[in-house]
Amino acid sequence: MKKKVSKKKDKKEEQISYAGVYKDYIWAKSRKTYYRREHESIGCVFCAIANNDPRIERKVVYEDEKLMVMLNVFPYTLGHIMVVPKRHYISILDLTDDDLLYLFKMVQRSIKLLKAAYNPEGFDIGINLGKVGGASIEHLHIHVVPRYTVEAGFMEATGTRVIPSSLDDVLNHLRRYVGVLLGEEP
Repeated sequence: MKKKVSKKKDKKEEQISYAGVYKDYIWAKSRKTYYRREHESIGCVFCAIANNDPRIERKVVYEDEKLMVMLNVFPYTLGHIMVVPKRHYISILDLTDDDLLYLFKMVQRSIKLLKAAYNPEGFDIGINLGKVGGASIEHLHIHVVPRYTVEAGFMEATGTRVIPSSLDDVLNHLRRYVGVLLGEEP
């Protein structure tokens, strides 16, 4: 007589199998309602922000007719901003020489803005092109990430980032220095 083998895993075995996958997460139960609701497609999130789409919360520090300087809503460090052309470009190769110069002048001014506002000790400047290159949004943007000797304390040792201010507090603080983005001295 053959013994019947159950294909069901017991709960303890199932919990163990997930343990390594989620070790770098902090859980926020309040996010469950966000993930369960229906999400309508908005297309490119940066184009939606540039077009003042009311479905997208704007965290724009500065904008003009060509570009926006905005907060990264999933910041790596305090003050993590992005310089984003309003026109939908996929690659830096699509820019004219004039647009390229304008974009990088604003990156330079964004560094000055962050120095005036937060006085970081260094910067990471990054462009991710294509999904394999790390681009999560297929719209050209340049990350300006201020770096600090001590960024998060004990949580950093676990691989978890802690940002000591809310996005709205950071946005309001950076807006006090917006003149720097216009070429004024801090």
